[in-house]
Amino acid sequence: AHEEDRMSDEIKLGRLSRDLPATQIQIRAATADDSTIRLEFPASSETPVERWFGTEILSHDKDAIRMQRVKDGALPLLFNHNWNDPIGMVDNARVMGKRLHVDVHFFDTARAREVAAMVEGGMRNVSIGYELHEVTEDAKRNTWIATDWGVHEVSFATIPADPTVGYGRTGDGHDRVVRIKPAEPESIQPAAQAA
Repeated sequence: AHEEDRMSDEIKLGRLSRDLPATQIQIRAATADDSTIRLEFPASSETPVERWFGTEILSHDKDAIRMQRVKDGALPLLFNHNWNDPIGMVDNARVMGKRLHVDVHFFDTARAREVAAMVEGGMRNVSIGYELHEVTEDAKRNTWIATDWGVHEVSFATIPADPTVGYGRTGDGHDRVVRIKPAEPESIQPAAQAA
């Protein structure tokens, strides 16, 4: 019975992605000393997303997001979540107004300049690839609030993902065990929709 109880407290998930369409991207002008193309934009929010396991909300509370990859300078900027198509790096990230804002720079390559031209031309679909580590379950609302999660990459995407069909679950073949905590009845409050 103990093993059955343990299994009910966990779920196995691979990497996920979610989009933030129509993002306001600020392009920083290059200087005479630095021709690097730099951008600042929100990459994620607390907007509820329908998944096969229920409605998922990424908490942007203090300490909910694992930022070690950013601190280590190891968070890539990709095109369409393709790990074989890196176009830059994330230099910094911070939570502001329940959104994860990132500062990125493009590599000085022909491919990165091609994508930068698409962004300058109006492509505004931004997406993150991430993993859940712990969620709080509100069974009555079939809602899962990610209280411990980590960003693995930020992407510019040509077509926003459809989270209801599992797009964004990368083929690394390694599902992670995600801890599930039941919500305290008095602490359940509806999440605010992102503007």
